Parts: sequence; C-alpha cells; structure tokens
Amino acid sequence: ETRRCGMILSDEPIHLIRCSSSVYLILLCSVCSVCDLTYVCLMYLLLCGLWFVVCYLVWWLIILLLLFAQSSSSSSSSARGFGTFHSSSHFDSSSGSHSEPWYNSRASPSSEPRRSLFAPLTGASSSARAQANKDRQAAWARTGMVGGRGMALIVVPEAALDLGPRAKSVDLADNKISTLPNAAGSWTNATRIALSHNSLDVLPDAVVRGWSANLRKLLVDRNKLRELPDVIGTLAKLEELDACGNVAVSIPPSIGQLTKLRVLLLARNRIKLLPAELSTCASLEILDAAENEIEEIPATFGQLQRMKQLKLNRNRVAKVPPQVLTGCANLHTLELHDNPIDHATLSATDGFSEFEARRREKHGRIVDGGVMLGSAGLDEGVDRRAERFVPHT
Repeated sequence: ETRRCGMILSDEPIHLIRCSSSVYLILLCSVCSVCDLTYVCLMYLLLCGLWFVVCYLVWWLIILLLLFAQSSSSSSSSARGFGTFHSSSHFDSSSGSHSEPWYNSRASPSSEPRRSLFAPLTGASSSARAQANKDRQAAWARTGMVGGRGMALIVVPEAALDLGPRAKSVDLADNKISTLPNAAGSWTNATRIALSHNSLDVLPDAVVRGWSANLRKLLVDRNKLRELPDVIGTLAKLEELDACGNVAVSIPPSIGQLTKLRVLLLARNRIKLLPAELSTCASLEILDAAENEIEEIPATFGQLQRMKQLKLNRNRVAKVPPQVLTGCANLHTLELHDNPIDHATLSATDGFSEFEARRREKHGRIVDGGVMLGSAGLDEGVDRRAERFVPHT
C-alpha cells in the first residue's frame, strides 16, 4: 500500500487525499480496542475533512503562484518591447521636429509609461501616439474648436497657437499653464476662451487686446491672478466674465466700458472696493462678489436698471444705499449673509418695501412651481441678527 501511495502522490492531489485517509484509518483502527467505535468513526471523518480542505487550498495556492509568475514575466517582456516613454518634448507631426513639452513629466526612469498628450492608451506605440496627435490637431484645424481640458498641460500647445484667427473656441481649463504667450492674442475670432483652474498670475495686455474683437465669454476663475488688466475694457462684446477664486485686490475702472456685460463673477478674491464705474455696465444682470473684503456698495449701482442678482455674502457691508433698492427696478435677489448688517437695518432702508415686493413676487413664482419648497421658507438674503457676523481675515 505504501509503495502504491508513493506512485500516486506524483499524479494528482486527490489521490494524496485518499492515501492519507487510508493511513489515518489504519492509525485509528489500531486504537479501536480501547476507544468506542462511534468516536473513532467521528474522528476519522473530521480528520479526513480537514485534510481535504488543507490539500485543496494548497493546490490552488500553487496554481495562483504559477499564474502570477507567468503574468509578471509577460509584463516585463512587454515593457521591454515598448520601452518607457519619458520624452521631455512632443513630436510635431506636421513639421517633423520636436517642440517644448506639453505636459508635466517628472516621472522617474523606473515608473510606468506616461500617457501621451493625445493618445488615449498608455501602452500605445510611438507611431500610435504620433497619429493620435495628428488626428487631434486635424480636428482643431477643421472645426476651430480647441479642446485641451484636463490634460496636464504646462504650456499652451503650439497647435492651438498656430490656429490663430481660425480658432472659434479655446478650452484649456484644468491644466497647469502658468503663462500666456503673446501668440495667444492671435485668437481674434474666438468667442469663448476658458482658462479656468490653471496657474496664471497675469493676463498680458497684448493678449487681451487681441481678443477684443469677438470675445463674448472669458473664464479665468481658479487661477492666481493678482489683478485684472486695465485693457479688459477693450473687450467690447464681452457678456460673461468669471474671475472667481483668484487673489485680485481690485477691479480696474475700465471695466465700466463693458456695456454688454451681463454676468460678472468675482467671488473668493481679496477685493476691497467695487469701482463706481461698474454702474455704466448697462446690461449687467448678475454680480457675484461674495467672500471678499468689500465694505460698501456704491450708490451709483442704482443706475443698473437690469440688475437682477447682487450677491455679497461674507463681506463687510454695513448698509445698502437706498438708491440700489429704488433704482434697480429688476433686482429681486440680494444676498448679504455674514455681513455686519441685519434684517432690521435693511428693512429700515428707503426702497426696501419695493424690493421686498419684487423678491416675494419672483420667488413666489418659484415656490408655486414647486421648485423652492422647504421648511426654511424663503431666504430673505440677510441675517436676522448682526451678531452672526464674524470679520473676515
């Protein structure tokens, strides 16, 4: 039996289990004379079951280890076949030369291949990446729509700059671009330029002037802009300007030249003063300057006949000029939470009753439509007590 078992052990694990079970049976029967037969049978079954489970697990562990070793070997050979992509420049398929990097390549030589700027697959070959770049550039040239959002760019792509006046829309948001080259001013026919969430600290005058002819929407929020350039006033057709989330401390008076501006978003900056020249932006409907350091609202804002929403939460406003409540005939939303002004002060201001009627009429329609129902009721736009105000630092 032992000789037979030795031959079986080299074939398959299930025979090992049978052999081991026979050995255990012999051992258990040897003590049968002193133990109860039922007890022996139970012990036999228990030991057989445990031994079967252990052998089964060991068998599958060996299989998994072999598969893992084979997979690791295949991956190593594949990596040697493709090579590791750590080029500090990209290949311009149109000119056959290399230009400055379009992405931030800080990977160590041992890291896995980086994703090409245009190639959707990490493991794509150099020819596939070059073809993907060529296809993307061709799409830009064909449509005039530059789409480079969220591609870890550190400079403006040459292919986008080369479009020049052919560019209709440029979206380079969610990247790491820190400077705009003067060539970006050649986007003279672009109606929308999105540079949100980058690292820009200045908008060059020459570039902004180049956009003055047709630009209608400019998004430069979540950058590091210390100021808006004075030439911003040359964007005669601009309708929406988003400069939220920067570090600007002032707004240039030239912004008053933007007579077609409808939406101005300046929240989360360090602005201390809203220029009185804003009152000449006759088309302005929404002004959001929340979370700044503004202390007063210019009385000239009463000239903004189309103003609908004025949002100044978390500032240092202590009063609202009566001219704003009486002159802004379409104003229905006034947000002044977390300011040193309470509801009693605001309600005592001349023109408040007219504003309150507009507010209730506007939001009453929303409530009737079932859009703004809630236990808190309508937001009155100002805190009931001024004690809630905490000076912002």
